[in-house]
Amino acid sequence: MDIEIIETERLEKGIMYKETPLLSVVMATYNGERFLKEQLDSIFTQTLQPSEVIVCDDGSSDNTMAILYAYKEKYEVLSLYQNSERIGVVKNFQKAISLAKGRYIALSDQDDIWHQDKLEKLVEAMQKEEKRDAEIPLMVHSDLRMIDERGEEIHPSYFSFRNYTLPKERSIGYILGPCSVLGNSLLINQTLASLVIPFPEGLVVHDYWIALLNELYGKRITLERILVSYRIHQNNTSNHQKRLEKSIKHSSSFIHLPYRDIGRERVLKTLLKQERLSASDRKVIRYFLDYLELRGNRIKLFYRLCSESLIKKGFFYRIHLFYKLLRK
Repeated sequence: MDIEIIETERLEKGIMYKETPLLSVVMATYNGERFLKEQLDSIFTQTLQPSEVIVCDDGSSDNTMAILYAYKEKYEVLSLYQNSERIGVVKNFQKAISLAKGRYIALSDQDDIWHQDKLEKLVEAMQKEEKRDAEIPLMVHSDLRMIDERGEEIHPSYFSFRNYTLPKERSIGYILGPCSVLGNSLLINQTLASLVIPFPEGLVVHDYWIALLNELYGKRITLERILVSYRIHQNNTSNHQKRLEKSIKHSSSFIHLPYRDIGRERVLKTLLKQERLSASDRKVIRYFLDYLELRGNRIKLFYRLCSESLIKKGFFYRIHLFYKLLRK
């Protein structure tokens, strides 16, 4: 395969791509011995090989580091860093991204399986968009296949399972609310990386912040293609097995208020301090904060949630939410 190396405008500015690694993969690990080998094997058998693989370990007490050292002996592009004390998954990913030198950065969890052409397809989509604008912050992400601890399929499409219908065009409301961008499917460019680092205090999940800043200031490319087998198990940070079983059981009778009490309020208040925010984007963020904090007239809150795409579509979904909102 032949991945085009775009130089054009940046070469004219004296930035030589040939001196910059094309592609970095960054991974944050913690006690991941059970599934780590499968993920690493899927990275090192990609049709497009990464220029560097950076792994930051958060003080694992199992065989994670032994596994990583064994792979380091085999693959010279692998660099290992271990924290002297635990800093948590968000700050660990921040550290890993900060260390990446590649023009593009792919984020990896420790327990999934990448499809063989994942990096190739993400980079192709990224470079196609760069032909339009080489300087803009860019993010490419894909759909995922859901698997269990044994690698058996739970659902063929994460987007479909969660009833996500991501708009191709820019939608601040959709990323503020449903979002549906998972870090293990992400490829970002260095322009976006420099924009999102450092992560704000109080951030619970790093992919939400990356997706939100990219939607505000950059360009998102959503691929409907399945490029990751996303493993759901009891130790998942965001989508663990019990939560998934509950979601399956109640998928047709959803009545709880989504996106509340998961730490988004503090992050959005931090975001509102940015002077570069447009007046229209600032307004939508404030609408969402009103909902998260249940301020104001409930009917008006619900109208804004719908009109700004801050909640998923679906007649029964929205009727149940409206009913629950009125009762709060």
